[in-house]
Amino acid sequence: MKKLLFILMVGFISTTLMAQESAKGKAGDEKEALEAPKDIKVKEFNDFKNSSFNIYEKSEHYKKVLKKDEKLSASDVTEAKKLKEDVTTLLTKTDDMLDKAKNIKPKTKSPSAVNNTQKSIKALNIAKENLEFVFTEIKD
Repeated sequence: MKKLLFILMVGFISTTLMAQESAKGKAGDEKEALEAPKDIKVKEFNDFKNSSFNIYEKSEHYKKVLKKDEKLSASDVTEAKKLKEDVTTLLTKTDDMLDKAKNIKPKTKSPSAVNNTQKSIKALNIAKENLEFVFTEIKD
């Protein structure tokens, strides 16, 4: 009887938590900001992550400025063009980075390397979308 009660309680709590998470995801139109993962003490992966998240953060800033019906300065537009090129360059490296992350030595670093690389790719894809929005708004 105690086992059944315990199983029912765990099921109820799990269902409640999943419903809350689902409601959070549906509430509001804004996406939750990404946070850069911790460094893994492998320069190549840290550089890729840091570059990706720097681009992401700047693209988010430019998008927010334009959504407030404010204008970007000429230097911001120049930097946004550079960021767009950087996104393209980094996105061409994603498959190679994932392969390296899966095969990194020591193997204990592989899960962190893969996780960081996947989060970096997500940040780059969002940055790409943000920059497409920025250049659409600038042309109007």
